[in-house]
Amino acid sequence: APLLASLQRAAILTSEKSEDTIAKLLDLFDEILTALIAKGDWKQVNATLKVLRDVADRPDLPESLRGKLTAVFGALGKPEQIKAVETALNASAQHTTDGLMAFLLQLKVSAVSSLCRLLSNLQHREHRSVVCEVLAEVAKPSPDVLVKDLTDARWYYVRNLVYVLGRLGDPRLAERLAPLAQHQDGQVRKEAVRAIG
Repeated sequence: APLLASLQRAAILTSEKSEDTIAKLLDLFDEILTALIAKGDWKQVNATLKVLRDVADRPDLPESLRGKLTAVFGALGKPEQIKAVETALNASAQHTTDGLMAFLLQLKVSAVSSLCRLLSNLQHREHRSVVCEVLAEVAKPSPDVLVKDLTDARWYYVRNLVYVLGRLGDPRLAERLAPLAQHQDGQVRKEAVRAIG
């Protein structure tokens, strides 16, 4: 029922002409996205975002509504949403990741800190792997956010950060990774040597 209601609102939103009705529907979409994220329904999250992008592309859309849409997209990756992703993924190792990467890749560089927190708190390897791949893309403009956590006490988190930093392929990061070749944990040392290489 919630999915059907979401689809109905989406259909109305793409064809509606009344500025007031569109504004009211847009106000609901932040709640809809948060609910879908909490369920871990990544495919529907992406479908909802596509509807919003289609609306944003409407040439007849008033500037005030364009501003509302910009706010919705700007709020993507806010801490509450990322916490909801964490809760959904940690609920089960079998929780699907279909569409998760597509959703997370829509986040802006401002979400890197939240994604790092997500990575550090995920309990299942497959889910951490997806977040590592996302960070390797989203963090390209701002790798320093990753570097500051290299002193974290959790070896598995540090190893994942080293992997991500290695994927960035930025030679300037080699000197930041070099001390980790002497890390107390063997897996961190191995990943650091690989990343530097």
